[in-house]
Formats: sequence, structure tokens, C-alpha cells
Amino acid sequence: AGAKYISVLAGTINSTITKAVSAAQPFNVKIALNLLDAAAVGQSAADAKTLGVHLLILHLPPQATSPDLEAEWRNVHDNTKLPIFITGNIDDVNIKQILELKPHGIMIGSAITKAESPAKMAHHFRSLIP
Repeated sequence: AGAKYISVLAGTINSTITKAVSAAQPFNVKIALNLLDAAAVGQSAADAKTLGVHLLILHLPPQATSPDLEAEWRNVHDNTKLPIFITGNIDDVNIKQILELKPHGIMIGSAITKAESPAKMAHHFRSLIP
């Protein structure tokens, strides 16, 4: 249907991840591994390339504090060379810290969709990105 990426949760068994990679290849679709439910994000990040994954999604838990965010980022970043996107609970409070980490990309959801003016909020976040 034209998808360029399909996300798979890291908590699933490795054979499911490799099957998703194999099924996506004929369609030139890439697999993004969402670390939201990973038992150990560092280990999942380290294993991802071997499984055929193309990029990682570091999904932040609600109310992630600055030290938690930095530690989570390091745990993923230091265990992979794959591109890392950050999503989950991104807002005006943590966006600057997230951008300082220099992820390959960010995905902002509810901060935009639940805003009084989603278009204004989207433009606001876009203006913060170099």
C-alpha cells in the first residue's frame, strides 16, 4: 500500500522480527524496531542489525526525567550504529534535551494532536528543529 517502514515491537520473539524483515524485503519496505516493550533496550539495540532491522525507535515512557532520558539514549546509542528515532511523550519541556542528543529523527504525536491548535503546535516544534 506504499508504506516505507513497518514497526515491530522489540519485545516480540526474534523469529517474528526476522520474518517481518523477510516479508518486507520484496516490497522494499524497511523495518523499524520499537524499543517500547524491550526487556533490555541496550541488548535489543545490539541485536537489531543482526536481525535485519533498519532503524530503532526509542519510545520514551510517560514523565521521563532528564537523567532517565540521557541514560536510556546512551544505552541504545552505545549499542548500535543504526539510526535512532525518538518518540513518546515529547513536549516543550523535553524537546530541547531530545534535540541535543541528535537523534536521526523525532516523532511527535499527542503534543500536536491534543493541542488547542495542532497546526500551530506542529509549526512550533518544526521551528525548533535545526
